[in-house]
Amino acid sequence: MIGQGIASSLVTTLKHIFRKKITLRYPKKKQPMDKRFFALMRLAMDDNGKLKCTACGICAKNCPVHAITIKRGKREDGKPYPEEYEINIQQCMFCGICVELCPFDALQIGNFYELSSYSRKGLVYDKEDLVGPVRSDV
Repeated sequence: MIGQGIASSLVTTLKHIFRKKITLRYPKKKQPMDKRFFALMRLAMDDNGKLKCTACGICAKNCPVHAITIKRGKREDGKPYPEEYEINIQQCMFCGICVELCPFDALQIGNFYELSSYSRKGLVYDKEDLVGPVRSDV
C-alpha cells in the first residue's frame, strides 16, 4: 500500500521533469495580457490636451462600492472639469460599470496591472496618476 503511493508519485515526477518549463522570470519578462484584460482605468485626453471628463459624476454615482470621488470645478471658458478625481483601488471591484457608463469616453480601460503598494495612500489614484501615458511595458 505505501510502496504503491510512492511509486505513483515517482512516476508523476519523472513524467513532468523533462517537460519544457513554463515559469516566467516575472520582473524581467512579463506575460502578455489579453486585449480584453481589465486593469487600472485611465482618464482620456482630447486632441487639445485637455481632459475629456466633464465631472458629470455618472461614474461615481453608479459605482457599486463608491470607490470614485470627484470634485467639480470650472475652467476659464466656463466648461466644467474635475478639480479632483480619485479612485480607491482598495475598494474597486474592477467591474467596468464606470467605463461603460461614461458618456464622453473619458474613462477608459488601461493596461497597468501592477497595483501593489506598501501603504493605503498608495492605493488611491488621483487625476495625475490616471492621466499618465499608457504603459507599453505590459
